[in-house]
Amino acid sequence: MVHPNPVAPIITTNPTPACPDVPVQLTVTNPGAFNHVTWSTGDVSTSTFASSSVTYYAVGTDANGCSSFNSTTVFELPDFCSFM
Repeated sequence: MVHPNPVAPIITTNPTPACPDVPVQLTVTNPGAFNHVTWSTGDVSTSTFASSSVTYYAVGTDANGCSSFNSTTVFELPDFCSFM
């Protein structure tokens, strides 16, 4: 039997924007679509922390073993975050 791929994970970030030396929490906001979520950081969870400016991937796998993914890029901004 062929199963369709699940919907892509929806990733949100907190804080937005990223401030220097402050890890950014990345969260999949539609976790009910998946049995588990694996991040490019190696974490298996609905969220992970980004500590460097790079592209992060979340792969969601459903009960049928079908997977889909999404990505987000974290950019560190100049240190004007103290004014926010």
